[in-house]
Amino acid sequence: MTEPLFLDTDCLSTFLIVQRENLILQLYTGRIGIPQQVYVELRRVRFMKDRVDALVKANRVMLYQIAAGTESGDLYLKLTTRPDKGFKIIGSGEAAAIVLTKQYNGILGSNNMRDILPYIQL
Repeated sequence: MTEPLFLDTDCLSTFLIVQRENLILQLYTGRIGIPQQVYVELRRVRFMKDRVDALVKANRVMLYQIAAGTESGDLYLKLTTRPDKGFKIIGSGEAAAIVLTKQYNGILGSNNMRDILPYIQL
């Protein structure tokens, strides 16, 4: 099976801002997952929301949700509200992308290594 690619907000918005999401779509056709939390963050900028909506409608990307009361849901809450000692709280988009990457044994697309590296190293 080919691993899904989960993008956080920073990573996806980088492609959307320059209107070059086609680059990532060509590399990862049929494999791109966008966490619901990332979609919510992108909705704040109308043209980004419109571009993502078009990609979802065309089945070029899939939206993923994290279910409450699951191992993934618990990990998401931990990363965003109550991390272990020595770790910092991270944003909802980064946390959701990490959690879904772990849940689906996928690939993480992020350009915010400073904030997420300690979690990735775990």
